[in-house]
Amino acid sequence: MSQGRRLVGWVTFAFVVGCGGRHEPVAPAPKVVLAPEKPVEATEPGLFPLPAWDGDAGRGTGATWSMLDGLVKAKSVVLLGESLHVTTEFPRVRLPILRRLHEQLHFDVVAVEGSMVDAWLAQDDLLRAPKMDAAAVEEASRTGWLTLWNTAAMREVLDYVARTGGRERLYFASMDIQPGMGGTPIKKAVMRRFIERVLEYAGEPDAGATAEKLSATLDPLRTCGGEQPAPPERVDAVAKVVRAIRGADPKVRAVLPMHADALALVPTMLDERLHHCSEILGPGGKFAPNEYWRNYKEARDRYQAANVVALRDKVSRSHRVVVWGHHSHLGYRAAGARASVSISGVLRDRLPGETYALGLFAGAGSYLRVQDGPRDNISRVDVSAPGDPCCRGLDALRGLSSSPTGYLLDLALAQGNPRVSFAKERLGYPLEGDGVPAVLADEFDGVLFVPRISAATLE
Repeated sequence: MSQGRRLVGWVTFAFVVGCGGRHEPVAPAPKVVLAPEKPVEATEPGLFPLPAWDGDAGRGTGATWSMLDGLVKAKSVVLLGESLHVTTEFPRVRLPILRRLHEQLHFDVVAVEGSMVDAWLAQDDLLRAPKMDAAAVEEASRTGWLTLWNTAAMREVLDYVARTGGRERLYFASMDIQPGMGGTPIKKAVMRRFIERVLEYAGEPDAGATAEKLSATLDPLRTCGGEQPAPPERVDAVAKVVRAIRGADPKVRAVLPMHADALALVPTMLDERLHHCSEILGPGGKFAPNEYWRNYKEARDRYQAANVVALRDKVSRSHRVVVWGHHSHLGYRAAGARASVSISGVLRDRLPGETYALGLFAGAGSYLRVQDGPRDNISRVDVSAPGDPCCRGLDALRGLSSSPTGYLLDLALAQGNPRVSFAKERLGYPLEGDGVPAVLADEFDGVLFVPRISAATLE
């Protein structure tokens, strides 16, 4: 089946999203008051040493991070990538950036890889939590994003998001289309919990039993298993969930208008997943192992890009969104992955001049490599050593600065600097454990580099 084509007889969904309404009367989260800080100056065109960002130093969004303002002030979508997963430092170096984007530049939605359903349920849990404490944030993190982000450092990110509120709210969302993706019992139960929650808002008297039946029918959406294209009973179950979402809208909107607008995007996401699970098959609708990953990723990223635009236009009050994900999705040309489509690439074509993609690399240390599928395993891996033929691009990044905190390199400002000429060459860079060839300037607008990382504990 061709990409983007809709199957005859499948349900399509139209849902009117209201973007108006008042924010709920919750006092803004208290801001950290810092002494005046001196802005970080570039040591050469486009090269900014990073201010201290670990521990308490990462809590501020003072003038030390003001170099971001000029880079993204005209952008409506900022994409914060990572070349490797399961580290302590990669979430922490991006947290003060997220704070700056939110508190000073008014980005008010952060969208992560995973699933729109999972993130909505996690945000709803946080809104309903009787007490905003570590336990509430931990539970939401286990629901809200990919299982490989269940680390203490990533919970610090969600803790910050959860403690914003009122007109200062940063809304937690996802653009992704993989409901309940992951092998843990919590993730497997996400669809049932989501449907039950929506039915409760809609006033369904037997929400639990109804959710149990519908989620059992929809379980193949988790892994694209079962019969493909979707049989009528699966399509009908989606239609029933969509009707429940319509019925839930008034009560959800009374809690938080943004939350209702985010829920109103779920019908489209469910429709996307129905089609996605058939689009990834090979010629003639047959499973083709050699084509599966590429087909899966490219179709998924087209849908994710469309959902980023919907979050920007229909959920964000400032129409500015931060996207958090892996380089294979956030590099403009998939960062060397064996694919030709990425979220950022689609967005750049659709929103010219409005995106800023920031790559993230490390010079040394270790991380956890998580492989799923037929070879499920988790292994501790070291960053490629200097001189490794796989990663000459990483060697070039290592040589740019000796700043102990790392640096931010804006590739447009650095044009003409002979020390950054490597960014236009096809060199090897790490991509989740492999060295892959890429042209850095074709992939990102900017690069974050930290000297050393350490593997986080995956919980």
